Amino acid sequence: MKKSILALLLFFNIVLKAQCPTFLSSQVNYSFNTKYACINDTITLTSTGVNLINLDSVKYFWDTNMGYNPYNNQGNFLGSAKIRSSFSSTPCSVCPQIQAVFINACNGSGVESDNEFMLFSSGSGFTANSIQIKYNSTNAQTTGAFPASPNNDHINIGSSICTVKTPSTSLMDSILGCSSLTKIAVTPTTVIPPNAQVVFFTSSNVTKAYNFTGICSSGTILYVMQSSCQRTGGAFTNSASSGNLDSTTLMLSNCANCKSLLTYNRTNMSNVDGEYAEMSPTGISSKANGYVKINSADPCSGPLSTLVPIPSSIDTIKVVLNNPLMCGYDTLFLKSIFKSCSIVK
Repeated sequence: MKKSILALLLFFNIVLKAQCPTFLSSQVNYSFNTKYACINDTITLTSTGVNLINLDSVKYFWDTNMGYNPYNNQGNFLGSAKIRSSFSSTPCSVCPQIQAVFINACNGSGVESDNEFMLFSSGSGFTANSIQIKYNSTNAQTTGAFPASPNNDHINIGSSICTVKTPSTSLMDSILGCSSLTKIAVTPTTVIPPNAQVVFFTSSNVTKAYNFTGICSSGTILYVMQSSCQRTGGAFTNSASSGNLDSTTLMLSNCANCKSLLTYNRTNMSNVDGEYAEMSPTGISSKANGYVKINSADPCSGPLSTLVPIPSSIDTIKVVLNNPLMCGYDTLFLKSIFKSCSIVK
């Protein structure tokens, strides 16, 4: 009997209230190469992907026409597999990672310190009130005995009076470029899912509107967090003194090994609205290496940082080619689609 070539193609859709799913890899019979199979042969299908939040399974289809669309009831159903997420109640497998700190915030009512924020990815997920943040102590401007001022240099550490609060309505309204479906106010008890984009405002009194179109336009959900303290001094030092370093540390209270540190050099900083530092692979961000940047076109835009995605496993399935219609063709095209998907218009 004539052998058939099984060519695995991937097909995905955009998901409502989740980031766009992406396949990292797929295998037929544990090989990435084209395979030969015939009637009554067993093939094994396995896949991995990212941004699979809120999805429970994948369905596989086959057809002899490469252009068929399973979402339009085209093709022949082959089998389905479950998606396994890496999130857990103590999600320490992948730590949250700082992406950028907004150093020279838009002044708003003339109070820059009220409008600073940081961006980070959620790793394998966490509960909001487990977030701990430590600013450079040189920028604390703490007065009196620790922690005498709401301007102290930490959040949720020790006896800190600065904690995580539910973002104010005015703050949520001031976030531009994100619909009600793409921005979520994080309460202290909110469980933020894996591989999510988070923005943390370091003051309880934000006075300036920010444009996050660059993040939300792709369908990415922006999780919004806010400190309970109003700062009278900036969280991120913007003094351009030569050779001085500043740093911010992000931790989880229930994950002892989770620690993300962003350090930047203040040398030659422009000290104007829209300046921010992104995480540099060299260890220290600076103007010289290009990781201290300025949103010159729109100083009140959020930095466009790239998420570090978390792969999710899709359970392996074995399929017996027992359909006579599958034999006799030179090529069969397999496609994978996500169950319960909705197109974002």
